[in-house]
Parts: sequence; structure tokens; C-alpha cells
Amino acid sequence: MRLSIAVILLAACGGSSKPAEPVQPRLAPAAPPAPAATAPAPEMKGGLMWDEAANGPAPAWTKERPAPTPKPPAPRPPRPAPIYDRLLDTDGAVAGLSGFSTRRVRDPNRCGGQAVLTTRGKKIAPTDAKLVAVFALEFPVDLDFTDEAKKEGSKLKFSRFVNAMTTTLGAARAQYEAEFASTDPGIKAAAAARLSQIYVRGASLLARAEIPVDVRTNAVATEASAVFCETLEDKAAPMLALGLDALESCRKFTLVAPAGWWAELCKAP
Repeated sequence: MRLSIAVILLAACGGSSKPAEPVQPRLAPAAPPAPAATAPAPEMKGGLMWDEAANGPAPAWTKERPAPTPKPPAPRPPRPAPIYDRLLDTDGAVAGLSGFSTRRVRDPNRCGGQAVLTTRGKKIAPTDAKLVAVFALEFPVDLDFTDEAKKEGSKLKFSRFVNAMTTTLGAARAQYEAEFASTDPGIKAAAAARLSQIYVRGASLLARAEIPVDVRTNAVATEASAVFCETLEDKAAPMLALGLDALESCRKFTLVAPAGWWAELCKAP
């Protein structure tokens, strides 16, 4: 106990006369010994390490990732059949018009490669006069919008045709739409059939137009003719759609209407 108190007092008063031992400098900790050299592990093709003892034979290795399999393109909606296959302007008698018939003939100067020739009867019922006027329409031929001697006359012929077609189809449509308002199934069926004939005839006139001379004979005749015909097809398609809708209405009323001339035209395909 006395020794412990003496040590404390010496430390508090500065200690004894014995010189203090020099302070040893602090050294950085020694670096760990280098690991013993070992044999390199087996390396497979491509530079990856593979422990065959632990994992078995190394798998096959491909240096580069295979390209991802491209996704198949989304299916396109089916294209409608060419308008020339849907026009219903087949050869034979015009339903409900005695003495009238149509016939298709090959004509390479026409869109679709065919012209429709119409034979007209001599006797016409007053109620059919506006429909007959529709069948009398013809797309102008020998148009030439480049030749200086012909272009003004061609513009006039084309303008007159457009005006005549608009007026004639409009008058016929107004008549048969008024008749379609009837409550009589037979009258409705006949009116729907006539409306179908009007629209289909109008679509046929445009879709089977003769290609102008300057279009079908120029340096890029194939491309120019295709553009001309596609333009008229775009104009004819809505008219044809109206004709097919009217035909569908006719089929519906034929089921409850008495037999009539429209039955053959409106029968289900």
C-alpha cells in the first residue's frame, strides 16, 4: 500500500532524479506476408475462370452474345379486293330495265383494262327515266391535257361530264330515296335496288375511266397511269360502298316483300 502511494506522489511531483527512458517512435504496422504462390486456376476459352473440380466440365462458351431475335412485324389488315372485282358491273341484262344490258370488253386504255358497253332499250317507263339517264352517262374519251390544240377542249369535256354526272345521279337518288321512305316492303325493296344500281354505275364510270392520251403515252406512262387510276379509284370507292349498303337493305326487305324484278339483283351471294 505504501509503495502504491509513493508511486503516485512521484508521478505528481515530477518523479525522481533518474532520467526518463527515451520514448520509442511509433511504427506503422507491418504489412501482412504475401500469400504463397499458387498454380493458376484453369482458364476456359473466353477468359472466364471455371473450377472444374467443383463445378464439373466447363460449359461451352460463346465470346459474343447472340443478336436478339427480332420480333415479327404486326400483321397488316387484309387489303380489300381490287375495286374492279367488286363493281358488280357484270355482263347481262340490267335488272328492272327491259332491253338494257351491259357487256365488258377488253380495253388497255382504260383503268382496270376493261370498258363497259351499254345496250339501251327503246321503251322506257316514266318512273325509270332518271335511272336510264344514269346509264346514258359515259366517261369522256381522247382527253389530252398537254397538247396545246386539245387541252382546252379536254378540260371542257371533262368539266361537262363531272357536272352532268353530279346532276344526273343527284336527281335519280332524290327520286328513289323518296320512294324508299314508303312503308310498303315491295316499294322499299325496289327503291333500294335502284339506289344500288345508281351508285354502282357511278362508281363503274369513274373506276373504268379512259386514261388521257398524254398520261398513257408520256415518258413515265406506267407510273402516271397508275396515279391517274388510283385517284379515280379513291373517288369511286365511297360511291361503291353506298351501292353495296343499298344492296344489303334490298336483301333485307326482299325477305318480307312480294316477288319482283329486284329479287335476282338483291339475292344473297
